[in-house]
Amino acid sequence: LYKEEKVESFDKRILSIALPERINAIASCLDFKIVSVDSAEASKSVTVKINYKNEPVVNLDILYYNGDSWSSYKARDGLAQIEFFGQSAKSVNRLTLKAEYKYDNLIKFDDDMKKALEKIQHYPFPNLSWPAMKIEIAAVKAEVPEVKKVEIVPVKEEKIEIKKDVYSDAVSQIISAIKNRKYHEVKHLFTATGYQSFEDLIMYGEAKILLDETELRSYKLNDQTVVRSVPMSFTFPRNDTKFTERVVFTFDKDGKIDVVTFALSETASKDIMNKPDTFGSSELNIQLIQFMELYKTAYCLKQIDYIESIFADNALIIVGRVLKPGEQIDGMYDELAKGKRVKYNRMGKKEYISNLRKAFNSNEFVNINFEENTVVKKNKQKIYALEIKQFYNSTNYSDEGYLFLLMDLRSIKE
Repeated sequence: LYKEEKVESFDKRILSIALPERINAIASCLDFKIVSVDSAEASKSVTVKINYKNEPVVNLDILYYNGDSWSSYKARDGLAQIEFFGQSAKSVNRLTLKAEYKYDNLIKFDDDMKKALEKIQHYPFPNLSWPAMKIEIAAVKAEVPEVKKVEIVPVKEEKIEIKKDVYSDAVSQIISAIKNRKYHEVKHLFTATGYQSFEDLIMYGEAKILLDETELRSYKLNDQTVVRSVPMSFTFPRNDTKFTERVVFTFDKDGKIDVVTFALSETASKDIMNKPDTFGSSELNIQLIQFMELYKTAYCLKQIDYIESIFADNALIIVGRVLKPGEQIDGMYDELAKGKRVKYNRMGKKEYISNLRKAFNSNEFVNINFEENTVVKKNKQKIYALEIKQFYNSTNYSDEGYLFLLMDLRSIKE
């Protein structure tokens, strides 16, 4: 949800009673609001804002009734786009939502889990179903999406002059091109590698813009200008899973878009940016965020060559539910894992890349999302250990766990 909250003491109560109470209490703090409806002849898209205690939800898996059955959607950063097609687009006039917590579509791939759950009584969660909302189509809707505002947020204290209209106009053109599926019309806004990144991202799934008016943030870093982040939804033809992702555009010194990535969640970004000055400069924190966004995007777009290139040949890759103490890496691994005693997996680079290649080839889509993180810096050097909470989703598998990365940023220019 918004942030993990410390679960209060259950006073030795039976968990089968206490946990449903806790789940229902959390669900009662969720708020849903329809913010736009886009209707065509044979389709209808409903954009919904989702808050938890008046803050955008970080992650929430929901189900919605499409007129015939229940479809799933993974809401991110407080946004979801619900779509109806064919007769349902005309007949469905109320939006019915409930939280996904049984995951029947994933259980079918795991016989052992399926057999185990057949023997378990499912406890009711009344607060995980919400009253239906009336879908009202606005009488007037702008044909061309507009970027409402680009707020310039300088990294350093001195004033940085940025031609806001240039970047606002470029992103507005891209939003219009995506909405009208005329991608070639904005090719001139990109470098060659930037347009390839844009094409790869658009082809990740069927991309749609969530909001016609988008308030963006921008900052300048060295000779780059970063504009973040446009909310989009992605759907897949052979799967009913849908995602919300925010997209970041990085302009080079000549004003061309050179890099396109999926954004880290606001929670993960703030965890890094809110570090004290002794941890590192704002520029270096942004470099960490940019690296994690490139890493996230490479997984989503199945860029196996890039992933292979960022790991050292002798890399030790550790993926698990929670990290526990193992061999020391300059004392940093122990510091991150202090007090955690859960099984984890350790692999060399060759084994990890081999497993990853198989996963990419056997799934229509792969998606990862990061939340809160712990970062440790080694003395005054630019060597960082990062433990970050990871949500992994693919066509036939889904879980959450922790990823540990050791990063050497000594060659990074500030």
